[in-house]
Amino acid sequence: MYKKIFLVIIISIFTMVLTSCSQEEKNSVQELSEKSESIEEKPIDYKIDQIVLSKGFQITDTNVDIIEKGTNLKLLVTAGVVESSGVDVDRITMTGNTLNIYLTRKMEEDKVQLAVPQITLEINTDLNSHPEDINFNIIANNYEPISLKFNKNQIIDRICTELKIEPTTVPKATLYKADNNILWNVYFPYQLDKENIQSPLFNLNVEANAATGEILDKEKVNVSTYLDHGHILDYMPNELLVYKQENIENGIPHESLWTYSLKNDTKKKLYTTKHTIKSSLISPDGKYISLIESDESKSDVFLIDRAENLTIKITPTNNLHGKLMKWKDKNSLYLVDVNNDKSTLYLYNVSKKAFNIVMHLDKIVESFDVLGDKIIFTEHDEYLINKNIYLVEKDDKLNLIGKGFKPILFDDKHIIYLENLEEKNLNRLQVYNIEKNAITDTFSCNILDFYRLDDNNLLFIENLNLNNQFNFGKYNVKYKSSTAISQINSNKLYYNQKENKAYISLTIPTKEKNVYNIYSIDLSKVNSNTN
Repeated sequence: MYKKIFLVIIISIFTMVLTSCSQEEKNSVQELSEKSESIEEKPIDYKIDQIVLSKGFQITDTNVDIIEKGTNLKLLVTAGVVESSGVDVDRITMTGNTLNIYLTRKMEEDKVQLAVPQITLEINTDLNSHPEDINFNIIANNYEPISLKFNKNQIIDRICTELKIEPTTVPKATLYKADNNILWNVYFPYQLDKENIQSPLFNLNVEANAATGEILDKEKVNVSTYLDHGHILDYMPNELLVYKQENIENGIPHESLWTYSLKNDTKKKLYTTKHTIKSSLISPDGKYISLIESDESKSDVFLIDRAENLTIKITPTNNLHGKLMKWKDKNSLYLVDVNNDKSTLYLYNVSKKAFNIVMHLDKIVESFDVLGDKIIFTEHDEYLINKNIYLVEKDDKLNLIGKGFKPILFDDKHIIYLENLEEKNLNRLQVYNIEKNAITDTFSCNILDFYRLDDNNLLFIENLNLNNQFNFGKYNVKYKSSTAISQINSNKLYYNQKENKAYISLTIPTKEKNVYNIYSIDLSKVNSNTN
């Protein structure tokens, strides 16, 4: 009897154990199934907006940035440094909270380069995850991103530290491959050697290993030639520079006017004064040089006959406020006299040695230009950058053509001036057609200065918003096109097309004082280093 009861108990326990194990096995299978479902790669729908090959190299690691959140997540995918002709996005999948982006590089012949591919794309599938909780995984299918120990900024810092350079302009860095090595070429334009006054400007090329930072090679090229000390005031293309010097002798300051012949590299003193030389202009034929000098109470106008080495004072009688002047032709010089809030325009005849009054204006003339019987001028307004611009023709009627500054009469049909856009912090070039009475072209680079270069072109200087670094080039008025010439470290220059040179006044800081020198810049050397 007891044996039967014991046997029943044993069988019951065994049955319970089997049932329990079966249930646990069933639960384990269910959990495994649910887990497998949760880590399954799910395809994600997407749209590519743009793929670019960046050569900036500030960021060289793979990275994904969220540009816009919302229903459609917008991403910027940085693929790292890749040797390719571009990349394609093969597919995008989601694994748990990880977004997988599969990339394939392209290797089109003659288009392969080192660059950082950047892809802008939109996710069209609802990810059911908060953007901050998503992990990103960039998967390279047929390549390995190139790992750089030194990115662009790091290699520039290392070179500057090792060579003890204090860049005066923004360096240009290029990444390239040679003999299976990844190398940096860093170009430092217009560096300043304060110890070499005769040729202070030089360009420096440095080659360095991108993996180790080791400097492999460097080349220094002098690009400037000293002409004299002073400030350039005017330039006769390919012929002559006019400049002034400021000196102190026996404790008395004085200024002097000089010319420098570009044909035979000779200089000559023309005039000396204890007052301030405000401006000086060369006559169209180069025979005369006019100048305005001023002290605290008055201004005087002088005419220098270069051949006779003779200087005569030509200030109009009872007019002591000569402010502006402009040569009309080789025998006629315009002068603007400003007294309080009125201006008087005079015309001086060199042959007759006499002034005539052209017109009186109830306005303060700030700048002006002349061509034939046409006169253009701006009206002074101390509160505005863009001034009223007036055109005067034969009938002496004032025609308001627009608002801006630095207007010139380029030819019989065109007036060119600058217009400041305060909201964008730039000056754009406006081309005004006199016959059509309308602006016919706008050149929207940030222009600092410009002047007439020849019958078809003007030369412009563009502000790059970089440290002491500017572009300059030619703008063709007829074809409404521009051509870059070079970069320069001065916001004012005079260009010699024939010799491919630029002339600048440069300030050299020293411990004792600032030195003001005039230099010729060999643009062939400058541009050969930028290639």
